[in-house]
Amino acid sequence: MKPLTFIISFLFFSFGSFGQFTDTYQPAAVYRQNHVKARVLMYNRARFKARIMSDRFDTSGLLTEHIDYDTLGERYLFRETLVYDSSGKITSHTAYKFTHFDTANKTYVFNESPDTILVTNEYDSLKRLVKQTGMHKDGKRDMVSVFGYEPMKKTQSLFWHDTLVRETIFYYDKPFIENKIIETFYRKDGSSATHTISFKNSFDKQGKVVKRRRREETDDEKYPALIYFKEMEYQYAATGLLIYKLSSDRSDGTDWFSGLLFDYKFW
Repeated sequence: MKPLTFIISFLFFSFGSFGQFTDTYQPAAVYRQNHVKARVLMYNRARFKARIMSDRFDTSGLLTEHIDYDTLGERYLFRETLVYDSSGKITSHTAYKFTHFDTANKTYVFNESPDTILVTNEYDSLKRLVKQTGMHKDGKRDMVSVFGYEPMKKTQSLFWHDTLVRETIFYYDKPFIENKIIETFYRKDGSSATHTISFKNSFDKQGKVVKRRRREETDDEKYPALIYFKEMEYQYAATGLLIYKLSSDRSDGTDWFSGLLFDYKFW
């Protein structure tokens, strides 16, 4: 299959926290050339180390399983599985959410019986992903994503009991690397709030991202002065695989650092 087909189809899918870490993914060719079978992401903080995500790939470098873990790195919070045909199109795509929102206490709680979401993927004549729809077993929508190209972008709508609660538009410098995210949150009273996240991205001569500076602002009346900064640096092995991501966060005059370690297994 053509590499672009996979890059696009892999880039745009996001459930749960998967979307928070798209910048840590690389094109299928990198995983294929390095014979990557699996990778694990681990937080690397003082007195705290735990896996937060794991991924499995086939011999073509295509993602076949993604898992998010709880803060202890033990229980699944989210899992998705993908199957492809010979051309690289997704033929089976299922997501499992192990948490649900407790409206009474306004918090997420763990659910031993996960909510199953079936995802349909639609492609255009160029084999580019143009739409994804995630449906609950009862027929209610969970997520709808529509994709645009030239420039590359994704518009994602998230639903709660078939009611739109958030709409997000992602704009990209290149696959996996956003340059702007605009989120609109819809409340029950009919009001809404918009968060704008901007990125300044730096790349090396091979086109790998090496630094990102993030700025987040909001027009939410509850937090009118909120401005949040994050700076990220990326380190790679000689093979080109991403091995470390360091984040520096600054909010309300407070600095703190966190790191992500990447552990790989190979075919």
